Amino acid sequence: METFNDDDQAQQLKDWWKQNWQPVLLGLGLSIGGVLGWNAWQSHQQTQAEQASGHFERLRLGLQAGSLEAANKAQQSLIDGYSSTAYAVQGALLLAQYFVQIDDLPAAEAHLQWAASHAKDDKLAHIATLRLARLQWAQGEDEQALALLKGSKQGAFAGLYAELRGDIYLAQGNIESARAAYEEALKYSSSDPLGIRPNAGMTASGGLLQKLDDLAPAPAAAPPEDS
Repeated sequence: METFNDDDQAQQLKDWWKQNWQPVLLGLGLSIGGVLGWNAWQSHQQTQAEQASGHFERLRLGLQAGSLEAANKAQQSLIDGYSSTAYAVQGALLLAQYFVQIDDLPAAEAHLQWAASHAKDDKLAHIATLRLARLQWAQGEDEQALALLKGSKQGAFAGLYAELRGDIYLAQGNIESARAAYEEALKYSSSDPLGIRPNAGMTASGGLLQKLDDLAPAPAAAPPEDS
C-alpha cells in the first residue's frame, strides 16, 4: 500500500498548480469579470431609467404649464437618448393625448405611431395601437384602422381588438361583419388586459351582449288572425 507524507502531498499540489494555474486564473477572471460586468450593466440601466424619468417629468410639467415647447424638447431628449425605455413611449402617449384635446389629430397620430412601433412592453404597445386605430377611425380612415387592428399581434388583447373592429363595422353599416366581430370579442370578454373595464368579465360581457342584442333582427310580425 502506497503512503504519502506531507512533503509528498505538498509536491503533488505544486505539480498540479504548475500544470493548471493558467486555466484556474482564467476561470476566476471570467467569473469576476462576469459579476463586475453584470453589476455595471445593472447600474447603467438604473441610471438610464432615472434620467429618462427626469425627462418624462419635464414633459408632463411642460404640458401642465401649457408649454408645448418644453414638452416637445423633453420628448425629443427621450427619443434621442432613451427610446428603448417605457418613459419615451409614455411621453409619446401623453403628447398624443394633448394633441387630441387641442384637435390636432395628425400630430396625435404621429406620436401614437411612434409609440406603437417602439414600445417594448406589450401593454403599452396595445394601448398605443388601439388608440391609433380609434384616431384613424375618427379621421375617416376606416380601412386603415381595420387593417391595423387585423394585422397586429393581438394575444391576450384579441377581445379589445375585435370589439373595436365591430364598432367600426357598425358605423359603416356593415351589420354582419359587426355582429361577427362582437361575437368574437365575446369569447374574450372575461379578459381585461389593459385594465380599462371595471368588473371586466361581467361588464364586458354585458356591454357586448347589449351590442349584439341591438343587432339582432327584428322578430317577424305575427300573421293576422283570421276574423
